[in-house]
Amino acid sequence: RYVVKLEKSIEFSRKALEINPAHVDSIYNLFFLKKFTEYDDELKQAESLYGLTKTIHEKRSLSFALFKAYNDLKDYKKAYCYLKNGNDTAKEMSVLDPQHDIKIMSLIRKVFTKEYIEMKKQELNIPCSKYKRPVFIVSMPRSGSTLVEKILSSHSKVSTAGEPMYFKQCCGSLQFNFSLNDPMLSSKFDLEALAEEYLKLLSSHANADDTYVIDKLPINFATLGLI
Repeated sequence: RYVVKLEKSIEFSRKALEINPAHVDSIYNLFFLKKFTEYDDELKQAESLYGLTKTIHEKRSLSFALFKAYNDLKDYKKAYCYLKNGNDTAKEMSVLDPQHDIKIMSLIRKVFTKEYIEMKKQELNIPCSKYKRPVFIVSMPRSGSTLVEKILSSHSKVSTAGEPMYFKQCCGSLQFNFSLNDPMLSSKFDLEALAEEYLKLLSSHANADDTYVIDKLPINFATLGLI
């Protein structure tokens, strides 16, 4: 899906649904990949599952999938109902704490100064030349990051990994104490190993001739200091 191989993406979504017809994430992927021109069996099956969703995540995803289908069919009344249900469910799932976000951003600005980053670069020995060069696209949701990704990945030397959780996965074990001048408690060797693990995972999405690979997970803005 992320490398815009739509027919293959549709094929694999349908194969997943052959194995588990109630797999909501596959329904969501399929519905946003295909263009509906009629009320077909796939739409009928998805709608029959709507009242049977087991989790709030499934309800949200199925609501948005059905919105997409009915919007394609120009049945805007039904499309609106499913869109509203999806947004209402997403709102239930959201736990927003603006003060927490402000605190995190303030810490990033305070700790990861130009001088601090230069110091860490001198300490670390990461074999970057072995891997593709990462390009991070960070943003708030719905701010145009996908358009930027598509423009950059149209270049012959650029691949995209979509929105992987690799950076969070690799850095989850790092330890900090922000009351210290150097808050990084993890060792130089841990940092080098985690950085190389991330580069290896990201590079697996690139072709042999590519130079760059895009990581477009918007929430990576919260780890800009580490990046």
